[in-house]
Amino acid sequence: MGEELVLQPGCYKRHSEIENHIKEGKFWRGVIVTAVLAGITILITQYNMAIDNNNKMIALTSKLATIAENNIKRLDRMEDMIFYVKGVK
Repeated sequence: MGEELVLQPGCYKRHSEIENHIKEGKFWRGVIVTAVLAGITILITQYNMAIDNNNKMIALTSKLATIAENNIKRLDRMEDMIFYVKGVK
């Protein structure tokens, strides 16, 4: 009971290999987590940019519709002035 166990040299070697394997695993897990977080950040940024671009397109489409409506009214007035004699249509 008081004797100290002496391990074979192969046991120390295996223990060292296991520790190296664990350290390498921690490194690669860190790399994978960092890559996933970077990817998620990029996707969120692209989503926000898409929403912003969509809002801009909606505003421009609305403005274009307003311009078209105003031009149609102007053309109607010009048509009335040019093609119709007063009182005769």
